[in-house]
Amino acid sequence: KPAFSQNHSLTVSGANEKNKYLFSIGHLNQQGTFLNTYLKRYTVRINTEFSLNNHIRIGENLQLAYRDNSKATQQNAGDVNEIFNSILMDNISPVYDIKGGWAHFNPVYYYENTVAIRTQAKDNKDNYWEIFGNAYAEADFLKFFTVRTNFGGSLVNYYSHNFFAVSYLPLTNGLPNNFLNESSGYRRSRTWTNTLKFSKTFGNDHRLNALAGIETIDNYNQEVGGRRSGFFTNDINYRFLSNGDPASQSNYSAAGTSNLFSFISQADYAFKGKYFLKGTLRNDGSSVFGPQHRYGWFPSVGAAWRITEENFLKSLDWLTDLKLRASWGKTGYYGNTDPRNQFNLYGGSAATSYYDINGTSNSPVQGFTAVRLGDPRTGWQEDVVTNIGFESVFWNGILSVTVDRYKKKAKGLLFPVSLPAILGGATSPNVNIGEVQNTGIDILLGSKRKFSRDWNIDATLTLTTYKNKIVRLTDLNYFFPSGYGVQTVGLVRNEVGHPASSFYAYKIIGLFQNQEDVNKSPVQDAAKPGRFKYLDADGDGKITDEDRVFIGNANPKFSAGINLGITYKTFDFSNFC
Repeated sequence: KPAFSQNHSLTVSGANEKNKYLFSIGHLNQQGTFLNTYLKRYTVRINTEFSLNNHIRIGENLQLAYRDNSKATQQNAGDVNEIFNSILMDNISPVYDIKGGWAHFNPVYYYENTVAIRTQAKDNKDNYWEIFGNAYAEADFLKFFTVRTNFGGSLVNYYSHNFFAVSYLPLTNGLPNNFLNESSGYRRSRTWTNTLKFSKTFGNDHRLNALAGIETIDNYNQEVGGRRSGFFTNDINYRFLSNGDPASQSNYSAAGTSNLFSFISQADYAFKGKYFLKGTLRNDGSSVFGPQHRYGWFPSVGAAWRITEENFLKSLDWLTDLKLRASWGKTGYYGNTDPRNQFNLYGGSAATSYYDINGTSNSPVQGFTAVRLGDPRTGWQEDVVTNIGFESVFWNGILSVTVDRYKKKAKGLLFPVSLPAILGGATSPNVNIGEVQNTGIDILLGSKRKFSRDWNIDATLTLTTYKNKIVRLTDLNYFFPSGYGVQTVGLVRNEVGHPASSFYAYKIIGLFQNQEDVNKSPVQDAAKPGRFKYLDADGDGKITDEDRVFIGNANPKFSAGINLGITYKTFDFSNFC
């Protein structure tokens, strides 16, 4: 459906020679294109900075926010989510049946009717109360040095309340087939950064900036939740867990923590404003990895040459600026790794691990099953990026051209490994599964012109090529993503030499024209005239799993975008596509 957005803000700010302040309030109302989804946010922000004298400064930035964020309930649940179901839903399926109820082909549930699920979701709640910001102090000393300390963080409290009636048929105990999930919790993150900066110009030609520091980040989260089904009514006034069937009750509580400690350093050198060198070096240690692979070193270097500062080009009036640049760098990635990734964890419930070992039929004994398999050998994913390009401006901005060619190689790619069914339903760990390479060219064409005192135009055209390839896998030639739903039948396969998440399926080569065509073709299950005919890739005369081939991937080979901005006096218009 069409989705409209409103954004309102009121800001008051002021400053003098030594002090600055800003106070603002805001409201955002962003409706979603999906039925009964939206983001409503209210914010209050305070920002101040004070110069105690010519060498010492302190300041803070504080923001409070409330979010009412109704969204697709299972949008992060792989294939089993409302958005995915809306894609799979047959386009001939009606929303309502002949009696005015929700239409569905499934004899029991109407999960596939996304309109039904999202209509019921209109009273669901996902609320967030947030406070985040930072405070800092910095001081200049010995003329060329600045020391700075910055402490910041965030605190988020949230509450979720989701109710669904999923079938017209009752449960086996005769109660209505509905359920309520309710949860609440909080997340806390703290960051403390301390740096020392050196800045000096030597003579008129040399400028050096250097920085070194340490940073620590610690995160903590805790959540509690419960679920019951079999509510005697769908009335919103009775949607409390205590009104559900006690026999269906389940509950949980969980907590997690992680820490990151980093040493950071950087140096920038410039000579006569035309030769530039830059280098960084950092060492990061994350608690999500085991002791043997917890720390990693990540360097980078870069150089640039502003050719238009050379004497042999200064006479070219049409060439305003031209800079050549190249860089190489290594960064570490850990973001999708669970803090519990290195540990084997055990748990269970009455339904999964309790057992009547004494044969009493009424006194099951608590048991445990594996809920997570850990891998302490997992370490940092190292992304190595090489870039070479140029920036140019012609005729004082009438035309600008920027071109970059890049190569990114992800070494030790972090990915959840697929586990054999014999290990049960335990969550699989992230492992360093292999190496993936991305290459491409980015082109940016721009133009800025002033047609008169009142009219200005700013236009950009972006062109990008992209190629992805799996270079190496640690233990296998290929693997299927872990998960459920349609992925379990192997529609996506990762194999060396092919793009990541390539589509892997039977290739359709036509339709069976008649029974004679069926008889002379390779043996195919349920083959009949008018049905799809598949490629016999291995030539054994029958269609089996071994005949699946790569039929494409979701990575675009080419993309383009246009941004256009027009200004008339104090009015502006912008558009992009």
